[in-house]
Amino acid sequence: LSIIMPLSWFPLIADYTSQAKSRTGSWLAPFIAYCVGSSWMYAIGFIGALYAGTSDPAAIMVAAGLGLAALSVVGLSTITTTFMDVYSAAVSTQNVFPKISRRWTAVVMAVLGTILGMFFNMDAYVPFLLILGSVFAPLVAILLSDYFLFKRDARDRVLDPVAWMSLLLGIAFYHGTSLLELESLFIAGHTLTTIIATVIMHGIIRVVQGSGKTAKQQ
Repeated sequence: LSIIMPLSWFPLIADYTSQAKSRTGSWLAPFIAYCVGSSWMYAIGFIGALYAGTSDPAAIMVAAGLGLAALSVVGLSTITTTFMDVYSAAVSTQNVFPKISRRWTAVVMAVLGTILGMFFNMDAYVPFLLILGSVFAPLVAILLSDYFLFKRDARDRVLDPVAWMSLLLGIAFYHGTSLLELESLFIAGHTLTTIIATVIMHGIIRVVQGSGKTAKQQ
C-alpha cells in the first residue's frame, strides 16, 4: 500500500502541474511536497504503532492522547484530498465531454462522492486500493516507458492499441500472480514487480510494432 498510495495520485498530478510556470517547477514542486509529506506521515504512523503496540490508527490516537486534535487533522486532510479528487474528476470528465461546465461537473461529482461516502463500507477500502494498484501500476509503467524509453507523444491520439494491450497484460500479471500466490517470490514486492514486468512486456510489443512498420515500408 505504501507504493499504491502515491501511484493512486499519479493520474491526478497533471491537472495541477499543467498550471506550472516552468517545466522544472512542474515536477520538482510536487516531488518535494509529496516526498516530504509522505515520509513525515509514514514516520508518524511507524512511531505511533511502536508506541501504542498496534497499527490501528484510532487506537494510536487514543494512546497518544490526541483524540480531538487527531480528529481535526483527519477531518482537514479529508477536505483537501476530496477537493483534489473532485476537481480532477471534473477535469477528466471535461476532457471527454469538452462542452460541459467544469464547475457544475465538480458540484455533481462532490454530491455523488458524498452519497457514496455515506454508504460505502470502509472495510472494503484497502481492497479498493489494491484494485487501483493493479491498474495504476501498469499504467504508470506504460506512461514512463513511452516517455523516457520510446520518446512517444500520444496526446493527440484518441486510442493507442499497444498501450491498451500492455495495460491489460499488466493487470492480468498483477491479479494472476496474486491468485497463484506468487507475491512472496518477488524481492521487489508485488507492485514494483508488476511495474517492471509491464515495462518489459510493453517494450517487447513496441519493438515488434516498430519491426512490423519497418517491414511494411520495405
